[in-house]
Amino acid sequence: MSLKTELLYISTVKNGSLMISIFGGICHADIISPLMKRSPLMNNHEFRHLYKTVADNNYDGQSSSHFGFWAQQNFNDLVVVMEAASAINPQRILEIGVNHGGCLVFWDHLAGPNGLTVGMDDGGTIDTQIFSMFRSRHCRYNPVSELHIIQGNSHRPESFQLVTELFDGTLDLLFIDGDHTYEGALQDYHMYGPLVRPGGMIVVDDVNMGDERVTRAWNDMLSLGGEKTMTSTSPYALGIIKISEEEN
Repeated sequence: MSLKTELLYISTVKNGSLMISIFGGICHADIISPLMKRSPLMNNHEFRHLYKTVADNNYDGQSSSHFGFWAQQNFNDLVVVMEAASAINPQRILEIGVNHGGCLVFWDHLAGPNGLTVGMDDGGTIDTQIFSMFRSRHCRYNPVSELHIIQGNSHRPESFQLVTELFDGTLDLLFIDGDHTYEGALQDYHMYGPLVRPGGMIVVDDVNMGDERVTRAWNDMLSLGGEKTMTSTSPYALGIIKISEEEN
């Protein structure tokens, strides 16, 4: 199986065994207000606008019909995560489980023009052309990062190797939102968690379902240490692990 790397706006090259789409961080802004009074990359108005555009809908919602991608996250849960993430100034962000690509919009803005955002999914439905057009329009107001989308299974050695090479072995933030199985979520944690720097963050989706899948995996995510919290008591709450400065 050949790898096709599509460098949007520039060229196309081949190498390896995974499909990668790369979006250049081509937008800049001179004055950007803080996100939640912390991040220099997105203000509260922009956050609410992005949320309404790509997250505040169901599978038949406005983002699906207008853009072809959307996020399925509760507003309050996402605010908590973005506030916590903004506090660590993440510039190297990996999302496992891109699906339609809605959450990538937030990570992309959060990482900013000096950052690198990578989304990985094995069978996600993101439309890279539509996503590219959306970024081009919205980054006129806010800078975005260099963005790579890897179409491949996160558990495969070549996927891990590629991620390691792209980030030079270090992540600031890891978002686990993959196959939502006990084994899969825990494997993503053990494979990619050690790449997160001291003081960095791991975010896990759907940690309070009370089942034998992600909730059980969340309860067993202990080996890397750090402080564990949940964004709410909702069944679809996000889990946050803040890796201590001494750990990892």
